[in-house]
Order: sequence, then C-alpha cells, then structure tokens
Amino acid sequence: MSSTTDSTTVAPVRRPNLINNLFPSVVSGIVFGVVAAAIAGVLVNRLTTALSPDGVPNDDAVISAVYTAWVLFFFIGIGAFNGIFKWAFSRREPTYAEELQLAGKDQGLWRYFRYTTDHKVVGMQYLATVFVLFFLGSMGAFSIRLEQSTPGAIYFNPSTYNTIVGMHGILMIASTIIMVSGPFGNFILPIMIGARDMAFPRLNALSYWLLFTAIPIFLSALLLGGFQTGWTGYAPLADQGLTPGMDAYCFTILVFAISTTIAAVNILTTVIVMRTRGMTWGRLPIFVWGVLLSVILSLTAFPSFIVSQTMVLMDRIFQTSFFLAASGGNNWLYEHLFWFMGHPEVYVIALPAMAVAAEVAAVFTRKPLFGYRLLVGGLVGISVLSVIVWGHHLYTSGSENALTGPFMLDTELISIPTGIFFLVLVGTFWRGQVWVTVPLL
Repeated sequence: MSSTTDSTTVAPVRRPNLINNLFPSVVSGIVFGVVAAAIAGVLVNRLTTALSPDGVPNDDAVISAVYTAWVLFFFIGIGAFNGIFKWAFSRREPTYAEELQLAGKDQGLWRYFRYTTDHKVVGMQYLATVFVLFFLGSMGAFSIRLEQSTPGAIYFNPSTYNTIVGMHGILMIASTIIMVSGPFGNFILPIMIGARDMAFPRLNALSYWLLFTAIPIFLSALLLGGFQTGWTGYAPLADQGLTPGMDAYCFTILVFAISTTIAAVNILTTVIVMRTRGMTWGRLPIFVWGVLLSVILSLTAFPSFIVSQTMVLMDRIFQTSFFLAASGGNNWLYEHLFWFMGHPEVYVIALPAMAVAAEVAAVFTRKPLFGYRLLVGGLVGISVLSVIVWGHHLYTSGSENALTGPFMLDTELISIPTGIFFLVLVGTFWRGQVWVTVPLL
C-alpha cells in the first residue's frame, strides 16, 4: 500500500500557547486601543492649543480623537485587519487552515475573547454582553431609586444624577435592541434556514466588537462630567456648553448604530441568499420573519440617528450650527431625526419578541400556527406603518397642525396589524393541547 499522503488532507490545527492566545485577542486589542488613545489625545491637545488664538485646547476635538483612536487601534490589536494586511502584502486568499483558525477551531474558551467568525461564537458573545448591559442598566435603576429614597441630593449631585438617568435609559434600550436579534439571530437563524454560517462572517465579528468598543466609551461619560440631556440627547442642549461627557454619548450612539447597521445587512443578506433548497419565503419560520423585518427597520431608521449625532459632534467640534436657531439652525430638525429612529426602534425590539411568542405558542399548544400567512402579513404591516408614525412624539413641540391628523391616523392604523398578531395567538391556543410549562408562561 502506498504511503503517499493525499494532497487534499488538511494539516491539523496546532493548539496555540498562551502567547498566541493573548495576541491577537481582546487583551491585545485593549492594550493597542488604550495606548493609541492616549497618544492621540496628547497630540490633538497640543495641536488645538497651538491653533487656538487664546491657547486653550478644544476639549471636544481631543475627546473625539481619543475615541476614534481607541476604536481603530482596538481592531488592529484584536486582529480584525490581519486578513486584509495578508492579502494586501502577499496577494493570496487565506488557506483553509487559516479560515479554521479564524473560526476559532480548537481554541477552547479563548475563541470567545478573539475576533472569531463562527456564528455560534458570535451569538454567545452577544448573549454575554446583553447580560452585562442589563446588569449595568439595573445598577443605574438602583442608583436612581437610592437617590429618590431620601429628600435632597444625598448620594449624587444633580449633574451626576441626570447622567445616571440618561445612561440607564440608553443601556436598557440598547440591551433590548440586541437582546433577540444579536444572540439568537446569530446562533439560531442560520441553522433555521439551513445555512452553514452568516453571509459575511468577518462583518459579523466586526459588528459585535464594535458594540464592545462602545461600552467603555459610554461609561467614560461619568469621568468626563456626564451629560444633562437624558437618553434622547436633545439639541440644542447637546450643543451648548455641556461637558465632554456629551461627546461620549454621541460617539456611543455612532458606534452602536454602525454596529447595528452592519449586523442588519449581514442578517438580511443571509436570509435572502443563503436559504437552503426548498426553503421558500412561504416556509420561513416565523422567528426568521420577525428578525428579518426587525433588521429591515434597523436599516431604515438607524441612519437618521447616525446623521443626527454626527451633526451634533460637528456643532460641538467645528462650531457649525445645524441645531442652533440663533445661528440659522433648527433644533426641530433634531427631533425629527431622532424620532424617525426612536419610534421604529420600538418595533425593532418588539418584532423578534412577537415572533418568539408565536413560535412558543405553536410548540406548546402542539398544533400548527393558526394563520401563518395572516401573521406574516400582520408583521409586515406593523413594519411598514411604524416608519410613518414618528410625528406623534412631536405634538407638544410646535409641529404643524396639518400633520397632526395624518400622524394620529397612522398611529391608530398600526393597531390593526397588531391585533392580527393577537388573533393568531388566540387561534393557535383554540382547541390546542396546551402544555403548560415555564417557557409557555
């Protein structure tokens, strides 16, 4: 028998040692990011001081440079660009063994702390991060109640208290946005449609680690004087004389929104082009429909949020006047940009949760879902109508009276597809063999 080794045999992946586990990993990413942020802060501080007529540095520019360097060099340190660098200098595609290593094969628990492309690993990373964010948000709620337990400012000064209220709101909203689509959209959705992985595995990892980099940026707001705008970040208050903590708010929103947009593109592409043979649109699980419509709403709504925070940063750093009425701006513009995101964001959260409820109802009544197509139509109707109802948040802001009627009508119309969802649930439970267990409750 010939002892010649088959040329197609893949060499086993060697188990890396501690040094290889740490570099690249989240540890090296943090080291690179912190060092680069410190250097960028010093350089921009000296540059703005030299350019300023009165010799005072531009704090907003310094903070912006620090955050930008932190995000960019964190990704360099964690190895996100290694594939790009290898391709640029060697002009070759990654080998199969390199792809396995990038997917975290034979790396044990370390793969959860690295730039890993395996959709299941990314899903677990999202899940762990959601728990951390919920914990931080709950600590904010505890701090609020602690301060309210006695009259007067006992534990926090007014500025810190306002910041904690705003941070609590942002943390809880961000957590609920990614609560279903992040962990389960990554872990379960490809399996449900018969796909091997997400359409863009590297972008999948990028979207998660962008979320990770946003967390220390957001927490740093407390060290920079906080922000007094609440979770909405309303202009022109966000533009006028606030501490650099407002920059932390703006950068957090920018990074989080970009992360969510990348994840939405990835999920949308995966569902459209990577369904297995025979998985037609009429056979998609309801959970997949819920996540799909949720990410479509994200792609529709979040760009306006990115634009609004970019404009606020430009007002703060470059003294533009997008939202300053005294200089020709319009603060009402911010309200429209914010709530064009703010109301669909409610359904970005709700649609996957409603889909999960429908899936659970079908399983624990031990019968097919009543009115599958009716439910899909209801979810689509909710998605469409949710984009055109943002104006009801502006009734007390001086909006045009001519718009009041249409926005009221749209607000009422959205109750119809919502009612269809509950009708389908009732029909599913009707004469079903209900299995009363904890998941059903």
